[in-house]
Amino acid sequence: MNTNSLALILFFLLTGCAHQGIYNIKQLNVRPISRESEGTILQSDSHELQMTPDGMFQRQMVFDVQFKNTSADSLIIDPSQFRYCPAFPKNYTPEDQKYVQCVNPDATLEQMRENKTNLIAAKNPYSLKDKSIGDILTDGLIEGSINLIFGIDTDDENYETPEEKELNWNKEKESELKSIAANMDFLENKALLKTTLPPNKTIAGKILFPIETKAIQIQVILPVGNQSDTVSFKQAIDWY
Repeated sequence: MNTNSLALILFFLLTGCAHQGIYNIKQLNVRPISRESEGTILQSDSHELQMTPDGMFQRQMVFDVQFKNTSADSLIIDPSQFRYCPAFPKNYTPEDQKYVQCVNPDATLEQMRENKTNLIAAKNPYSLKDKSIGDILTDGLIEGSINLIFGIDTDDENYETPEEKELNWNKEKESELKSIAANMDFLENKALLKTTLPPNKTIAGKILFPIETKAIQIQVILPVGNQSDTVSFKQAIDWY
């Protein structure tokens, strides 16, 4: 197995593991604690913030945010600095108080582009194309030895032939490429990216947070310039 193939399989495994734990969420219910309205508007000396829960995307918590610069100076808006502090039920106590960082859209977008490039270039390890007769015989001997050691019955209905493995690998690759494309589209066209906001200007977009499934409340902290906005939300999860 070449390096590209191994890296691709590890990528599939890692992304699969990252999805575990919140895979069965049916609906994420987040609403402001301090008011009944769906949105929250805060005003400070330098800016105005409007923040509204917007469900989930790719198993991440989504908020719509809008910043208006009301000062005479430019402001740096950097989502990678945003975070939240989860609060848990009394019968559940985490070992340490922790913060959950906002998904860094710029870094994630760069990583997605790299993943896409590597994924497109990766070769199917089960394909016989470009393999020599010696490689095919060696692969056959290795698979036969593994089947013998682990008692794998090639007549079993769940047994995958080399052709089926090749097809399934291609399907998994296509699925991952579609997932990457969806993430890139979201980040490029909807996410709030790091920006310098001039005076009297407004910027809006979506920010993403990993979901802490055991939390019943979250306190979101959004540093802007020398100030930090803090917004608290109740959280409830409906499971499948």
